[in-house]
Amino acid sequence: MTITVWGAATSRTIRVHWALHELGLDYEPKLIGSRTGETQRETFQSLN
Repeated sequence: MTITVWGAATSRTIRVHWALHELGLDYEPKLIGSRTGETQRETFQSLN
């Protein structure tokens, strides 16, 4: 199972990337901007 990290390069998201890197876990970054309206799209909202 691959971990998927959704978010932009904010301090909160960077902490997750950092922790996963330190733990040596594989993950897939999905860059998405909360201020661009991308989080309001149906495809993103269906994940929650």
